[in-house]
This record gives sequence, structure tokens and C-alpha cells, in this order.
Amino acid sequence: MTSSISGLYRLTVEERRERIQKATGLDAAALSRLEPLEGLSGAQADRMVENALGVFGLPFGVCVNMQIDGRDVLAPMVVEEPSVVAACSYAAKLLRAGGGVEAHCSEPRVIGQIQLMEVEDPKAATEAILAAEEELLALASSGHPRLAKAGGGARALRVRELPRLEADDPCGDMLVVHLSVDVRDAMGANAVNSMCERIAPRIAELSGGRVALRILSNLTDERTVTVIGRVPFAMLDGKGTANGEELAKRIEEASVFAERDPYRACTHNKGIMNGVDAALIALGQDWRAVEAGAHAYAAKDGRYTAMARWRVEDGHLVGRMTIPLAVGTVGGVAKSHPVVAVARDIAQVRCADDVAKLCASVGLAQNLGALRALAAEGIQRGHMRLHARNIAIEAGAEEHEVLEVAKRIADAGKVNARHAADVIRELRGTPEATPTPIAIAARKLRKRPPTPATPPIEATVEDEMSELRPIEHELGGTILVTGASGHLGANLVHRLLEEDGVRVRVLLREGSNNAAMDGLPVERVYGDLRDREALDPAVEGCRYVFHVAAQLSTVEPTPEIERAIWESNVLGTRNLLAAARLANVERVVVTGSFSATGYDLDDPSAVADETMPFWPFGGSLPYVHSKQLVEHETLKACVEGLDAVIVTSCALLGPHDYKPSRMGQTLVDFANGKMPAYIPGGFSFVAARDIVEGHIRGLQRGATGQKYIIATQYVEVDELMGIFEEVSGHARPKIRLPASVMAPVAEVSSFVLGNFFPGKSQRLTPAAVKILDQRRRASFERARRELGYEPTGIRQAVHEAYADFARRGFVPAREGTTEAPVTERTEETRARAATGS
Repeated sequence: MTSSISGLYRLTVEERRERIQKATGLDAAALSRLEPLEGLSGAQADRMVENALGVFGLPFGVCVNMQIDGRDVLAPMVVEEPSVVAACSYAAKLLRAGGGVEAHCSEPRVIGQIQLMEVEDPKAATEAILAAEEELLALASSGHPRLAKAGGGARALRVRELPRLEADDPCGDMLVVHLSVDVRDAMGANAVNSMCERIAPRIAELSGGRVALRILSNLTDERTVTVIGRVPFAMLDGKGTANGEELAKRIEEASVFAERDPYRACTHNKGIMNGVDAALIALGQDWRAVEAGAHAYAAKDGRYTAMARWRVEDGHLVGRMTIPLAVGTVGGVAKSHPVVAVARDIAQVRCADDVAKLCASVGLAQNLGALRALAAEGIQRGHMRLHARNIAIEAGAEEHEVLEVAKRIADAGKVNARHAADVIRELRGTPEATPTPIAIAARKLRKRPPTPATPPIEATVEDEMSELRPIEHELGGTILVTGASGHLGANLVHRLLEEDGVRVRVLLREGSNNAAMDGLPVERVYGDLRDREALDPAVEGCRYVFHVAAQLSTVEPTPEIERAIWESNVLGTRNLLAAARLANVERVVVTGSFSATGYDLDDPSAVADETMPFWPFGGSLPYVHSKQLVEHETLKACVEGLDAVIVTSCALLGPHDYKPSRMGQTLVDFANGKMPAYIPGGFSFVAARDIVEGHIRGLQRGATGQKYIIATQYVEVDELMGIFEEVSGHARPKIRLPASVMAPVAEVSSFVLGNFFPGKSQRLTPAAVKILDQRRRASFERARRELGYEPTGIRQAVHEAYADFARRGFVPAREGTTEAPVTERTEETRARAATGS
């Protein structure tokens, strides 16, 4: 079973049950007990409590992504607070990246107390009781043969003196006898209380005092669970700080605050118990007893402090917590409450230790989620975003309107009933309440402003849930990829096929070279971006769209080429975005080009970022102009209500280059000795794996209407030739011509080929010479800061490209080249393709 279930919250309740049924192997009849009418009946409730009037319902959810001691666990949770289950699932995903939670349970001992009053000689009484310990333990266990058979029973005695606290204390000094009992898989209350009753007369006789109370203690400091969780810094990147290490240090600071101050510790611990209690209730445990014991344990050293502590250690954020947890799988309400039985089946708990480890792990995850939110961005807005659903219901939203109303009032920062009522009127078509396209876009563009490097807590107040729902998009559902047969598109498709719960649909053109999709388990739709009506079936039912397709040309244009580029790139983008908006696609990622990003006119080699204005003069190619207009079309679509992000690519290197691309053909010609000369220069390159990761992170975390440049590194042509030599074993061309010499040669070559051999490809065009001579450098700092993007390396990308070309016979096969890593999921994808399944 796997607990890593992506996008569960976006499914309907019925679809979620189907996913859980598939993951756990439970039958549908068992999960049907989660229906309100199928759970605890009035008659069952009447047998459980006095004066029963009915049954009070609470939401039953499940925390996904949890991994405990290497075992995937689905954690059932019963809680009414909107953010708890989702925050816990998100934090469990972070912990999973560090190997999951390690958990250790102590012996399952519970303490019973016997209060002794009016003891004349406390010291002598203590000695007498301890001298008879063996006798008393045997007496205590004698009435519980089943417990003894299971390996439990009374284990130890301890006597404590409790003197007067103050002069006016109404009671004299007293003794208390602690009876430590191993209760095995039971909660132990009944057994311990019975044992205390059984030995009380003998203790009174031995002490010469009067026995008062005989009762178990809910401070079970001899029955504890210790949990440890680790989060790699990389998993914290892009969460409101410059990098993951910085955020980890802020979380450490927040933890120390709670460790030192009881006022903060109380709220810190309440967050832990949000998770612990929700799991305890679902699993039919005495959550009130655990809650009381946990808070008492937090003050066991005389000062109330944090239950969980977080530290920065060896590239990880490490959390540790020891908490008393008296839980059981024997007795309790499991047999009398049908939903508890289902919850235990979902969690697949086999013994009390499983329950304890699950509950403690959920508590640690819940604490991580809260601290991450506080340290990164502040917690209030995210909490209010989820509270907005309750406000929407209170304002009179119908079931199908709740999510949209909640989203709008949260985006506007007005989570109140009055604004919710206004939004409801808008949705229902009241003319004066209809928002303008500009207002819609403004709300969308406000929802995730760029995060400053070191914001105060109040500066940006989204917590993890405002990222998960709806701001952080999880991969899942049907995803359309245009341009899938191209270099970037093919790599993106391969990456998406590695994701569980993702169905990939590709838009292809009839008659084009679509070999990149051969053998892949994708849904093929044929159409042309220039045909507006043909795009409706392509986007129908899609959750997301990656618009990668573009017509690329660096040759001197003819009127026919100019028109073809404009129609395919500009009108094609406009058509696709319009179709996506009408189909209610959640988000579109549009691929941009670094060539359409501005640069310093006085120094083109200066580092350029997304803020540089585009220079439209100086002989820019039609392709470059078209990609700038593609960005304009994307922003216009955002104003009209579409959620879209622009992810900008640099010169691409990597595998799955089937046509091949200009850079791919350069590598092929180099390896086959067909490159007579080269020119110096440089450009910003991007590895295929990096631009794909940038697209996915842009989908998941990008701000609506924002542009993100994705680059791996700037590389001089001389350095690139060295990498080509390394990977191919072929020497670089001996002729190295400067740009000043090659520019006129390229002009003549382009003129001759364009006019007399129009079908022949042109590698060295005047535009290519100019671009290399400009030595343009790209900044990916915005992507690093806001998306958590980190580049790999160009050398590895070239190795992967060469290995892929060799596999397909384009270049000689050589040892030492490296293919793209094959994951378990990739193997699964290939197997499905091979079998046609």
C-alpha cells in the first residue's frame, strides 16, 4: 500500500473512497459505513451514553503521504477545523522526503495511584510497603489471568511522600503508592483501577494509614512514544524565504521560543494536539485522557514547555518529540462504533503500538505544518482561506457555490459574511454585482505577490494550506501538452508519465514527425492551433494545460514564413487560451523564450531577468517578436479570468530530441565529423530536466500572470566544444572563426540557401551569429526564490542527449555516456507501452 496519493482533496467524496478502497484493499461495503446514515445509529448511541438524544456528526478525513518506520500509513482523522487534515498531509509529504517518521514505543505501562492519609510514620510505612512489593504485585495481577497470559500484569511499586504545600493546607502529609502495570494492547483503565482496589486493604494494613482514592493516573509517563522526523532543506525551498536552510533556521528559532516560554508553548502544543486528537477520535481512543497527560508531561520538570523540538542538523530540519500515549486496540468503542472499525482498517493498525506511533507521527507533522507556515509567511491568511468555506455556507451559498465563494472572498482578503453575500449575488447573475475582467485579474494577481527575501511575519500571511488549496496546484487529472513531439514537449511528457494519478493528453498535427510519442501511454488528439474549434475537444476535461508548441525559425524571413509564425504562435496561443478558459481549465503554463526577454542595449552580455523591457527594433526575427506577443496574449487571458503562468526557456540540451532541434543537430554533426568550423560566443543554456522541472514548479507554485526564466548555466561555445569532445570522443573543428568574419559569411549563405535551396536547413544564420556574439546571460533568481527551482548541470544534459542519439543510431555509441535516470515509474510506463495497457 502507498499513502502517497496526489490530489485526493480535489476528488469528490465518492472518488476519494474509491482511491482509499484501492489503496487499502477494503471492500466498498466497509467504506459505506462512513455515510452519515450508515455509521453510528441512534440505538447504538443510546447503549453508549446516558440520556442519548441522537448522534453528533463530525468530518472524517484521511491524512495522506504519511510514512512511519518505512511503512506507508493512511491516517484517519476526525476534526472540524478546516486546515488540520490538509496541513498534516502536506507536512507528511515533507517528512516523507527525509525518510518518513521514525517511532519508538516504551513498554505499555500505566500507573495506578493509592492515596494514604493519616500515616503516623511515613518512613516506616514506605519501608513496609516496598518490602512486600512481590506479594502486592502478585495480588494485583491475580484477578487478571488474561492480561497475564498476554504478557502483561503488575510490574513495580513506588511510594511518594506528599507534604503540605502551604501552612493553611487543610490536609496533613500523605503518602501515595504508584502501581506500575503493563497493560499490553489495552488502554488499561479498568484493569489498573481493579488492581488498585484489590491491593488497597493490604497497603492500608502495611502502612497503618487510611486509604482514600484508588485510581489510575492519566499522566502515563511510563507509556510514551518518541518520534523523529527529518526534512531535507530542498523540500523547504521557495516557502517564503530565500532558501530551505534559511527557513529551517527560522523554524528552529520558533521552536526554541516555545521551549523557553509557556505562553508560546501552550499554542505550540495545541497545534500538536490538533493532529493527535483528530487521530485518537477516529481510532476510538480516550483523547481527553491523552490530552490531559500530554500537557502534564510538558510540565513534568516544573516548567511548561514545548512537546516537540526542531533543530537544524546536517542539511536537514530535524524534529523530535516524546509524548505519553495510553491507547489500545482491546476493548473501548471499536466493537460498538462501526466507523471506528473502518478507521482502524484504513490505518491498518495491528496493535496498540501502531496506534500510538500513528497518533504521535500525526502530531509531529501537524506541528511542522504550523511552524513552517508561521516561520515562512504567517498563518492567518491561510487559516482564513479555509475558514472562508464556513463563512460562505453561513452567507447562504449552495453546495455547488461554496468553493468558488470561499476562493473569491479569500483572494480579496475579505473573509466576512457581507462580502460573501455580495459574491453569491455575483455568481447568481445580479447585474450590478458582475465583476469586470480587470477586477477578476486583479484578484488573481494579488493572491501570490512575489515574496521578499526576508519578510516580517506580517508581510506575507499565507500558510501551507493557501499554497495547497488553491494556490499550490498538485499534479493530477488529465493534463494536455501541446508541442509534445518537440524537444521540450517530449521531455515534459516523459516526466508527467512518472506521476501517479496523471493522465497525459497530447495535441499533435497530422502529417508531422510525431515519433517522440511512439510507444508512450498517452491520449492522442489531432488538431491545429490555428483552428479555434478543433481545440475544444483537446482541452475538454483537462485540469491543466502545458502550452509548449511553437514554430521556431532563425532564418531570414519571407512573407510566407512571417505569416506562418504569427498564425501558429500568436493566434494559436490566443485560440488555445480561449478554449482553456471556456473549458474551466485550472491553470495553463505557457512556454516563453529567453530570446523574447529584454537586455541591456549598452551591454547585451549583462545578466537579464524578467523585468528587462523587450527591445523590438534592431532586426529582431519574427519568431522573437511572436514569442513576445505570446506573452501579451497570456497576460490578456489572465485579465479575462484565466489562471496562466509563463515559464521561459533558454537554449535546450538533453534527451528525447527526435526532429532533432538546432542544438541537437549541432551535437549530431559534431559527433559525425560534419562540423567544419565554429565561432566563439556564448549563451544561457538549460538542461531538459531543468526546464521540465521549471514548468512543473511553475504550475504548482507560480503566481498568476508571472514570468519565470529557467536556465541551467551560461556556457561559452569553447567550453561547449570541450563537453562535445568529452562525450563524443571526436575532436572539435580546427577552424575557429570570430563573429566579425562569420557574420558576412552567414549573410551570403542564408541568402543563397533561402533563395535557391529553400528546403535545406540552415544551421549558421545571421541571427544565430548575432545571438552567440551577444553572450546573453539569464538570471533564474525569481524562479529560485518563488518556485524553489535549483539547476543541475549542462555537462550531464549533453551526456544524456548523446546517449539518446546513440540509442537511436544518430551518433556512434560510446562507453561513458549517461542516459537519463530510469525511475521505477519510468519502467512501469515502458511496460505499459509494451503491453498496450
